[in-house]
Amino acid sequence: MNIKMKSGEFITLSACTMMLTALGIDIMLPAFASLREHFGFKPESTATAQIIVFFFMGQIAQLFFGILSDRFGRLAIYRIGFPLYILGGLVAAFAPTFEIMLGARFFAGVGASAVFMTTIAGVRDRFVGDQMARTMSLIFTIFLFTPVIAPFLGLAILSVSSWQMVFLTPVIFGIVIFIWSFRMEETHPVEKRTDLNWPSVSLSLKTVISNRPFLRYTTITTLLFSALSTWVATSEHIVGGIYGKPELFAWVFAGIGLLMSLCTFFNSYFSTRIGARKSIKWLLMAYA
Repeated sequence: MNIKMKSGEFITLSACTMMLTALGIDIMLPAFASLREHFGFKPESTATAQIIVFFFMGQIAQLFFGILSDRFGRLAIYRIGFPLYILGGLVAAFAPTFEIMLGARFFAGVGASAVFMTTIAGVRDRFVGDQMARTMSLIFTIFLFTPVIAPFLGLAILSVSSWQMVFLTPVIFGIVIFIWSFRMEETHPVEKRTDLNWPSVSLSLKTVISNRPFLRYTTITTLLFSALSTWVATSEHIVGGIYGKPELFAWVFAGIGLLMSLCTFFNSYFSTRIGARKSIKWLLMAYA
């Protein structure tokens, strides 16, 4: 029997599910030095950045999970995403070779993409208009605070345990959230689901591709995300290796994460005052 989940619990659960993606990346960054030593890499090696890259590569699966969730419902994709995330994290923590670890990280990223995408779709299903905007703003604010906390949590775990325990922490968190998610009811009823066939899929693709504003904003977002993911993947090496300040890494990374969280509020303010188009124009100039 489905349990009617109140809005407060739904929003909290949604924020926690989205945190899985950030936690699966940021908490591991302080452990990269130990990881290089474990696999016999040189201290200046950037091979550990691939651990983040392969996780990000798994996000491409959102394209497929989006179609599947429209056909089979949100909960079905939840039930696929969580096990992939958990099993991928377990294999990565105990991988005998670096190559196996990278493969496991990819599948963990695929699982995270399913959970992330389904969470956003669930919010869209349950809320509309200004209420949806406020809900997503709150969820993303909580999500963006993860990079502030995660590096310090990783350092704390390293001080009393090994890098494997750091890798297992997102897995444990994922298991807890997965169990909690069984309280969630389906937000995409059968009567609203689309057929899984080529005419239906091709029509959706045609609608998206023909929307020029969407393509323009998506291109900008993709380029910015590429720059951000490059920084995340190499940040530990930049601060600890190039600048020789590994003890400051958590503070630097957390400071940038905090600034990003604060900017979400300014973004909402600027978009309301001067419009999204002008906001993007001036913020891109400031970014450059």
